[in-house]
Amino acid sequence: MPSSRVLASVVAACSFAVAAAAIVLGVVADRSGATDFDFAQTSIYLVAVVAPVVVGLVLALRGVAPSIAWVLLLGALGVALAGAAEPYADVALVAHPGLLPGGTWAAAFSDASWPLFFACPLFLAFLFPDGRLVSPAWRPVAWAAA
Repeated sequence: MPSSRVLASVVAACSFAVAAAAIVLGVVADRSGATDFDFAQTSIYLVAVVAPVVVGLVLALRGVAPSIAWVLLLGALGVALAGAAEPYADVALVAHPGLLPGGTWAAAFSDASWPLFFACPLFLAFLFPDGRLVSPAWRPVAWAAA
């Protein structure tokens, strides 16, 4: 079984790969006329993925606050996937129909993935400042939020 540091590095690499794929798919969709590529929105997307990945990876590699590190890493992966779903659907359904499988799934995921953008900050608030809930009494609230 891989160590948590190796697993954290793999999750970070996956987040970067998905974000890069999202940008490439966005450019392909733009060139095909399926959508308009927005540089400002792409910049915000990159910051939303890269910043938590870097902080989460540093925390995971140093062994500091592992629960916070995993919230950051998995939250960034979720944001990367959510951001990649729309350009994937644009390419699969509009720009080059039939080229990529699962276009309708990607479109549905893109429409339903907005809670991922709020999950990471919510769980960070529950785990702040030391990576644990304030008391066991908060467990039902945390589960309800999940």
